[in-house]
Amino acid sequence: MAVMKVNESHRNKSGFTLIELIFVILIIGFISAMALPTLRLISGDKRAELVNQLSHLVQIAWQNAVVTGKVHRIVFDTTNHEIKAEMRELTNSSDHSKNKTGEKAGEYISASGAYFKASIKWDSELFPIKDWYIGTKAEASSSLNFLVFPEGLAQPVIINFASESPLSMVLNPFSAQFKDYDTYQTPAA
Repeated sequence: MAVMKVNESHRNKSGFTLIELIFVILIIGFISAMALPTLRLISGDKRAELVNQLSHLVQIAWQNAVVTGKVHRIVFDTTNHEIKAEMRELTNSSDHSKNKTGEKAGEYISASGAYFKASIKWDSELFPIKDWYIGTKAEASSSLNFLVFPEGLAQPVIINFASESPLSMVLNPFSAQFKDYDTYQTPAA
């Protein structure tokens, strides 16, 4: 009878045995080990996609600037989460006024053409901009744009993204090609 009372009291207790807990922890660990590399691969794919798309956009603007003879601008639009290429159209004013850099006045319009799209989507939450340099000068985050000239040159640009792993993109001004780095870059003094 005493044995029966022990078994009855054991059945009335709620909870999990040590074996059950260890088994559940092993299953959770196995699932986590399978999912974590996949999540890292996804963010790595997004990084490569950003680098490739931005490089392609700058190349299109560079080629279009040379062909049309017009200055192009690459703009990081933080409100609409896109990066776009724009082309400067000179105004038809008779006064031929010039801006503070000595260039003829004009406004920028979309550089989209029949054979290319002049904007890309940019996940500014996944890739927020940490800092930004044109030449050796740090730029304000409110003026995220740089120029591509019809002479086949671009402004030398360094963009540091504050993503989960450091990403820095450096634009070669002679070839208008971006190179990406795993460490933050700064201009040479």
